[in-house]
Amino acid sequence: MLSKSRESYLKKWLMLFVLAESAMILSRYSLWIVYLVIASIFLVGVLLRRFNLYPGDKEPLILDFSAVLISILLSYLSFRINSSRVLFLLIFLSPVIILPHIIYIIQNTRKT
Repeated sequence: MLSKSRESYLKKWLMLFVLAESAMILSRYSLWIVYLVIASIFLVGVLLRRFNLYPGDKEPLILDFSAVLISILLSYLSFRINSSRVLFLLIFLSPVIILPHIIYIIQNTRKT
């Protein structure tokens, strides 16, 4: 069972996910640009965590770093692929970016 703080934290992540998905679907910008913006946001998180300046919950640095790498990979794929069908599928691959965070939240709850 999730504690109230973990449940709230998970809800925040899911809300950010819904906003990001909506932005990708409704955006007039190329998908690869959106993924680069997401990568840069997580890169800021990596730097803030590295220097102990991150204001949020303590999480391993690898979570944000993996999100940066996955975002860059999806950005590269969306830049290289011209098919609109495949690009549409890439939009729905974006949950993979936050999946390590969600898994960490759930597993960390079970340990406590």
